[in-house]
Amino acid sequence: MIKPDRLQERLKLLNKMSELDQEKFRLFLLERFRKNNNQQQINTLASGLETIVSFPAFFNLLGDFYHRERNFKEAFKLYQFSLLEDPDNYWSNLHTATIYRHYLNDRQLLDLDLNRQVVIAKIIDIYNNLLLKHPNDVECLGLLGKFYGHIGQFDRAILINRRLAEIIQTKPSNLSPDLAIDSPRNILRFLVLGSMKSGTTSLFEAIGNHPDFVTPIIKEIQFFALFTTRGYDWYFSHFPQRDKPYFTGESSTSSFDYLHVPQYVKNSGLDLKFLIILRDPIARIVSNFYHLKKHHQLKSRTDLNATISEQLDILEPYRDYLAEMAAGIIKIDTQLPLFQDYNKFFVMRSLYPIFIRNWYNFFPQEKFMFLRLQDFTKKPKIQLKKVYNFLEVAQPDMSHYQPHRANVGNYKPAPLLPQLQERLGDFLQPFCQILKNDFQLDFNL
Repeated sequence: MIKPDRLQERLKLLNKMSELDQEKFRLFLLERFRKNNNQQQINTLASGLETIVSFPAFFNLLGDFYHRERNFKEAFKLYQFSLLEDPDNYWSNLHTATIYRHYLNDRQLLDLDLNRQVVIAKIIDIYNNLLLKHPNDVECLGLLGKFYGHIGQFDRAILINRRLAEIIQTKPSNLSPDLAIDSPRNILRFLVLGSMKSGTTSLFEAIGNHPDFVTPIIKEIQFFALFTTRGYDWYFSHFPQRDKPYFTGESSTSSFDYLHVPQYVKNSGLDLKFLIILRDPIARIVSNFYHLKKHHQLKSRTDLNATISEQLDILEPYRDYLAEMAAGIIKIDTQLPLFQDYNKFFVMRSLYPIFIRNWYNFFPQEKFMFLRLQDFTKKPKIQLKKVYNFLEVAQPDMSHYQPHRANVGNYKPAPLLPQLQERLGDFLQPFCQILKNDFQLDFNL
């Protein structure tokens, strides 16, 4: 039971918020309660926003709201209030560590004056203290493993990753303990490739329903795109060790359109197959825009139509040059600035045949299977059977398989203006024609 004076303190915090922030907070809570399927909290909230001041998790909820709004100073203060009441509060500790990690990159986020090593020590202490109470906690182990990787302590990252890989893997080995099991290198079978917002997560999770599939600790390891200097021990620490016929794979969207990746994969010596899933190029561009905006990689007031129009202003003079690369007429210009920043030029990620051609330069065509997201969404069981056949794994019983789309954007897209829709279609047309002629992939724009 919260004391009356404490309730008044909480109510003051609520009343200090602007009317706009109060309404945004109410919608945030409604979304959170619905996600948790907590009808009692939804009913309580319906009586008025002030009713939530009596919730034990009030400070944590308000902190989460400011955290999402990227007001880290306010969020940090509220998590500290939460920890004064309950020093062992799991989420307040975890989110405090996250804000400290942001502070390492931007000293303006908090009113603190701590050197880098002090902040690093605080973050590691928080994770380790949580793990003392929750030794097999997947969330905390994953964050600690990532953090060790970010600060260059790869030996520790590898140990954490291997521990996590075994915890999350529920399929036991059929071998007796005294027999050797294959290293992750030997059971790594495939990469799912595709540009951001093309359905890679949905496909990867669907493949994961196979009874012989073993799950890596994260879907997007980004090794070949960003982290090759961390070494193969670090990379393979993300996968469990198992005996055959178990198999595993991974999916990092950057692997498809970062032009150096195929060469790195080739140099690895891994015997892999590649599943490329593609989405209607205009729908992908729109979804990519809202993904970047949600994750604050675009200005909050950025407009969909204006942003795409600005990109086309820059890209259209290069269209024929890019189309010649896509058709294989000229060599892909890896130094072209348009390939260097896919947040600034996210339209580029829909120029699929360029990236397919780049992969074909390093691997034979029989190593690739193509899927369209629209086909996979409409008939997932049929498509999955084709995938399993391509991967040369046993066909499982899918009578109880329930398809779902993963990582779906939660937004209401603004309509593309008719003239911009036509302009974008004209820009993409030669690339879609190459997809149809050379790769038998038809997207009717």
